[in-house]
Amino acid sequence: GGPSANPLAPEQLAEPAFPGQAPAPQFGTSASPPQFGTSASPPQFGTTASPPQPANPFDQAPLHLPAPAQAPQLPPLAGLPGGGEGPRAMYDASYQNFLRNDFGAAENGFRSFLATYPADQLTSNAQYWLGRTHFERKQFEPAAKAFLAGYKKDKKSAIAPDALLHLGLSLEQLGEKDAACSTLRAVIQQFPDVSGKIKQDTAAAIKRGRC
Repeated sequence: GGPSANPLAPEQLAEPAFPGQAPAPQFGTSASPPQFGTSASPPQFGTTASPPQPANPFDQAPLHLPAPAQAPQLPPLAGLPGGGEGPRAMYDASYQNFLRNDFGAAENGFRSFLATYPADQLTSNAQYWLGRTHFERKQFEPAAKAFLAGYKKDKKSAIAPDALLHLGLSLEQLGEKDAACSTLRAVIQQFPDVSGKIKQDTAAAIKRGRC
């Protein structure tokens, strides 16, 4: 049988709120959200207000964060695997830029890919790598938004556990400890057979955050 339902399942995760944004719904069910390190009211992210808790907070509209500055449009790289035109060529060119640590060009490429091929089978992967272009430059707010979008695009994809891990790591860097802990625990609970590297990194982050 699959993993039993639990209050930290990603289907119940709320989209995180960032500094300056409207408060996000709380994790858990609408009956009794899980508490992390306190017996007081559910932890709030970036405000002391108590926002309403919708029935399905994880299916709310995407975050409305300011769009980061676009990298200048660069010509596609030549001689890449799967060359030519089309979604695979655009994806490969963007990924090669990421591997060369040209994160601005990679960001531009993955954004173009997502805008041009929103229904392609590589969309969730492109969202993840878009998040990584921000994460590597310590732009944790847009990184978290991209990781969450990638995870929600296909929760069963091979990249989903890593997207959820990096969402938790981004929230950790933003100081959103409770949201980070919930997300990191969900990695282990939803993907118990995940690869060793992701499992180790998740366990280390949980320990570091004293979740």
